[in-house]
Amino acid sequence: MDKERSENKLSWPELKAVVSDLRRQLSSLSTMVPTSITFRTLQDGRTRIYFLSTPQNTWENTLLCADIPNGNQPTSMRLQWQCVIESNFPTISTADKYSREEQLIRERKRLTTWGINSYEIHSDSGKIIFPAAGSLFQCIDSGYSWFPVPNQAADDLLWSKNQLTNLPFKSRFGGIHLQS
Repeated sequence: MDKERSENKLSWPELKAVVSDLRRQLSSLSTMVPTSITFRTLQDGRTRIYFLSTPQNTWENTLLCADIPNGNQPTSMRLQWQCVIESNFPTISTADKYSREEQLIRERKRLTTWGINSYEIHSDSGKIIFPAAGSLFQCIDSGYSWFPVPNQAADDLLWSKNQLTNLPFKSRFGGIHLQS
């Protein structure tokens, strides 16, 4: 009996390899967990879910969405994730694109993910605002076409580009007029 037990034991290098592989799997899974989830009802009755996550085979966090069909359509148990913004949009490739202010805020918040880390959406118009690559960007998601092209928001905006929680969204874009 003791001989069988000793034959099934793994050596220290084998155990290390198993633990290393498990850690690699868990870390890749943890980056795919959706965060900052927002629901928006489109004009045709569909509900679109916006969220931040890392698509498969990438390292950068980005804005994704999934459409929940209205009650008349058959549904699958698994929603298809779609990138809201073109995948080659230059969010951040290197850390030197951050302003000093952004670098300090990222350090304070202990942000370790690359890409888009926050966004805000106006549910009626579909206007999306997000910080990326040291600037504040905006685009409009009509709900009918994919990959709206983001453009840089005006530099004279009165809020921090780093923390969308500072934006005056309590009025839901009430007094904000950004260029389209």
